[in-house]
Amino acid sequence: MKYMAFRFGQFLIRNTFIGRNRSKEHPEKGRFNAADFDALTKTSWDQYRKMVPHAPKFPNYGNRKMMDSGVLSLALFRAMSAMVEDSDYAIELAGDILWKYYAGDAKLSRLMSRVLFRDPYKQVDFQLRLAIKYQFCPPAYKWEYHAGTDEINMDFYRCPICDYFKMQGEDDLKFFQKTWCVFDFALPDIMADKEVFKYTRPHTLSMGDNVCDMKFTFLKPSA
Repeated sequence: MKYMAFRFGQFLIRNTFIGRNRSKEHPEKGRFNAADFDALTKTSWDQYRKMVPHAPKFPNYGNRKMMDSGVLSLALFRAMSAMVEDSDYAIELAGDILWKYYAGDAKLSRLMSRVLFRDPYKQVDFQLRLAIKYQFCPPAYKWEYHAGTDEINMDFYRCPICDYFKMQGEDDLKFFQKTWCVFDFALPDIMADKEVFKYTRPHTLSMGDNVCDMKFTFLKPSA
């Protein structure tokens, strides 16, 4: 499984990274090529192997998988930062790669929900419950889930990935805020057909708040 994840990661990095500008402000510096890809993947995995033994450990597989993803994303960002002078551009490049992982992970649960249910509300509810059961599950995560008539509220009070990044450097936490935390706002695009629900989150743990209060407001009545 780790070998497959490694190969899949290489595929995503290659297809997202090669051909991008080496500098956003100075395109005359050229574009990333295959040699840059080799250097980035080697540095990322070397960083990951050094960092993962010191990351928090959890008995639950879903918690371990999420933490492993967090460490790997940080390793990628640090490797990217070593190649790109502009920290914001390094965040953008690493974020574009991570988004491919994020969106890809959602495909299977969305397919399952569409096979089982016709009602968009039930499809989204199914995907969210699946995620909190197998990925964002106790004891590492702490949350409350409330499904109303036309909205779903999912409040996170503890997130181990957020806690992990808060223990890292300022740039590392900013990377987490601009990628992991921001990706959630694209949930309507990957969980359901367009204009099914609106996602809002007034507060965010990584920004110093005591909750990530996620709200899924459905724009059409449930069947």
